[in-house]
Amino acid sequence: MANSDFIARLQAIDANRDRAQALPELELPADMERPAAAAADEGRPWWRRLLDRIKGLFTRKPKNEFEDAFGWEEQKPRWWRRLAFWKRGIDPAALIAQGEDELAERWPLRRKLLYGAWASLLLTVGGVAAWLIIAPPPAPHDQSLVLTLGPAEIRATDDRGAPISAAPGELRNVPEATAGFEYETGPSGGLPAAPDAALQQQTRNGLVPMIGKDGRTPWQVYGRPFNDRLNRARVAVVVTGLGLLRAQTDQVLERLPPGVTLAISPYAPNVRELFNRARAKGFETLTELPLEPTDYPASDPGPRALYTSLTPADNEARLDWIMSRGAGYVGLIDVLGTKPMQDEAAARRVLGRIQERGLLFVDSRSSTKGLGPRIGRDIGLAMALNNRFVDADSTAAAIDAKLDELERLAKAAGASVGIASGMPLTVDRLIAWNAELHRRGVALAPVSAVIGRQRE
Repeated sequence: MANSDFIARLQAIDANRDRAQALPELELPADMERPAAAAADEGRPWWRRLLDRIKGLFTRKPKNEFEDAFGWEEQKPRWWRRLAFWKRGIDPAALIAQGEDELAERWPLRRKLLYGAWASLLLTVGGVAAWLIIAPPPAPHDQSLVLTLGPAEIRATDDRGAPISAAPGELRNVPEATAGFEYETGPSGGLPAAPDAALQQQTRNGLVPMIGKDGRTPWQVYGRPFNDRLNRARVAVVVTGLGLLRAQTDQVLERLPPGVTLAISPYAPNVRELFNRARAKGFETLTELPLEPTDYPASDPGPRALYTSLTPADNEARLDWIMSRGAGYVGLIDVLGTKPMQDEAAARRVLGRIQERGLLFVDSRSSTKGLGPRIGRDIGLAMALNNRFVDADSTAAAIDAKLDELERLAKAAGASVGIASGMPLTVDRLIAWNAELHRRGVALAPVSAVIGRQRE
């Protein structure tokens, strides 16, 4: 049979593809007869026959003997079809000359897209692997100094070295329970590196703080040392909401004095790195504790907040997750809501858990119905109480007025606490206020230094 006749028959098959099964009378050229299946398998290893059968499960069966003879399968690419023609003595150029190049099976679009996706994936994996191979290793950390603190009696003195009286627990230059233990201090003069392995416990939700077997508590060990020899009134300012806005967090860390206490959101990306960075700059830190608002769901405290509708076990698991997010912090501060603090049973469970972990708690007192101060006093929890929201009115005059109020409260009661945000204006006013604070007989103190000194 001439090539032109055979091509004509192929055109007929292509034009009547839906009726291809109805063309059994078409005959192959004598030299292209398809051998019987048994003859085709004769002499082939058993494992090759097994592979062919497995491959056949995933391959479209030919519609007729012509498709079978020439590999006329819809999933075969064009080069495969041309190779099949050449092997059987048919000149592909003849097909092209007759405008029948489209007889060679086309790749479906979906296969092109699939192959493109695989190629992109391989290129991406290869690029990442190459980057890992050629990227320079990270720069080593500066060598740190290990300072061993021996047992010592801590005394306060004035400028001439004369001892002065102080209430028990008021002086915290070195916590008494930490005497005799080694601490690692950073080369930049920041706080000791954290966490202390002896003050951590593994839970299903991660590593959380714990009271050491020697009685040391995380809030005392991780607190910023504070020893005011002049025994001045103390004002603690807690800056909240850090970690969610990078630019705002950076300016707080770079500009504010380290006497300010920083509260970091558990939802912040790279949150543990942020805690370490704050300690390296000398800041005492807190972890924010998101609670259910009274107007929920109009106000959403996030996916890991504590809710009164959850079981105690679920809230305990969420609290452990929040406490596992950072390291080296002294305690927690409630944010975003107050509803659990208005429920006696829920508040006792939350505050009791914080006390069991050796942490302090800062009550924002966002609601007058909160039970935190009374319950904290009942269970002996180390607690600080917010006295003023510094920038609730975000004008310079209003911020300055709130800071003045904190000074007056501190002079009257011994200590006061204010809560502020990291807004640029607030940062500016805090810097200006702190520059003149020592002249007015008031000291900027970390929040751990006002524990037990406030009056409700």
